[in-house]
Amino acid sequence: DEVPSPLTGEGEFGNPKNGNNIALWVITGKGELADLLRADLHVHTRYSFDSTMELQSIIDKCLKLGINCVSVNDHGTIEGALKLREIAPFKVIVGQEILTTEGEVMGLFLREPIPRGLPPLRVATLVKEQGGLFGLPHPFDRIGRWGLPTSTIYSLAPHIGIFSIIRIRA
Repeated sequence: DEVPSPLTGEGEFGNPKNGNNIALWVITGKGELADLLRADLHVHTRYSFDSTMELQSIIDKCLKLGINCVSVNDHGTIEGALKLREIAPFKVIVGQEILTTEGEVMGLFLREPIPRGLPPLRVATLVKEQGGLFGLPHPFDRIGRWGLPTSTIYSLAPHIGIFSIIRIRA
């Protein structure tokens, strides 16, 4: 089941054609409000085949909502993330969703794109070689076409640094 994003508002940022949103609030200090990180860790831009979101629209929406960090995880490319990082007045994590031989995975904090069509364990290694964080964008997605088999999820468990619990769309 999909639930509305608490940050985006219906039909805008989290529209299936404009990207999925996973909201995360992390207290980085001793509970001080100024230390609150409001992040959307799964944003797609127009550089992803499934999105039409322009970079400036992402910036505008984040500023309006008080989001001060995004992870851009376009399918098969880091181009949108790199371009957004150049112009955004907040932290942009360069990420990518990568289609493997068994389903989709993701890498965050990337410097170079990861090629598609490799085994998931090889992708995990390539992400970590870049100093990145390996994760699963929708590990339990049995409706979509890119969920991983349960046995693969278990075999990747030692390498997973982040994964989504719920697929959120507004």
